[in-house]
Amino acid sequence: MPSPASWVVDVQWDDPSSSVPACSPDDAVFVRAAGHYGRHLPSAVQNVLVDFADESPEAGALLLRGVPIGRDIPATPSLDNRTPTGKDRCSEFMLLAVCRRLGQPIGYLPESGGALVGNVCPIRSTEERQVATSSKVDLVLHTEGSYIRYRPRYVALLCLRGNPEAATTLATVTDILEYLDTHHPGVARMLWEPRFRLLVDETYVENVEDSLSSPIPVLTGDPAKPTIVFDADLMRCTDPESEKALACLSEAAAAVRQHIVLEPGDLLIVDNQRATHGRSYFEARYDGTDRWLQRAFVVADISVSDGNRKGRVIESPFLD
Repeated sequence: MPSPASWVVDVQWDDPSSSVPACSPDDAVFVRAAGHYGRHLPSAVQNVLVDFADESPEAGALLLRGVPIGRDIPATPSLDNRTPTGKDRCSEFMLLAVCRRLGQPIGYLPESGGALVGNVCPIRSTEERQVATSSKVDLVLHTEGSYIRYRPRYVALLCLRGNPEAATTLATVTDILEYLDTHHPGVARMLWEPRFRLLVDETYVENVEDSLSSPIPVLTGDPAKPTIVFDADLMRCTDPESEKALACLSEAAAAVRQHIVLEPGDLLIVDNQRATHGRSYFEARYDGTDRWLQRAFVVADISVSDGNRKGRVIESPFLD
């Protein structure tokens, strides 16, 4: 993966407080105001977002530092990730302002009720599960919404409160394929074939094992710059040969992953077609001081989900 200096932007941002609407971040007025505010983003940020959308770097991600998140961050939610926190809406506004420069923010009805900005913080009831609100397990590398028909092109993670033990992990398709070519020659060709099936995340359905998709390939697109769909926890195989390929793929992703510890004001944008991401194990305290991220999903073209969407919320998202 390229050195962090090639995909990290650290600049001075203006205070957006006077531009933040009083309505909910899910309101069309709020989202439109965030889009309009895009012209006030630092010029270096506007430029790098255009470049990132045109052609994401080999890192498969972009890290913006110093993003305004509000003056007083309240206690981190600990019971669930939907309870109102009483915080101001500065972080939501800045997150959506950046997202509007990349495409269209969307929500998924089974995910936090379709909220455009979701809170990602440790919840005791899910601490050992493979979901974003876990803590006592490594969240395995995955494509966000791998099992979703209209999966996000970008995943944006804004840190409100950090934890030095909790590292976001990244593994790019480029690095994965280089590892496979070196350590398992010939395996990569199987990843282009529709020999893999996906389960739906337990966040979305109760009976996970009943949700298998039709066979799909892991790799698609231009062989010189392929896209990847991978989930180390939810992917299943159709035959013994593909099981071997999946095992090699999981090994490669784990071997090349990079660890990034997010700090308050860090906004990590992952190109969901070019990189997989996860998170390391950490000890949650449930005392109001735990790690707290806010997450948004972005699609390049919202019209492709017409008929399966109400406003910005996709209602019927799963692969066949």
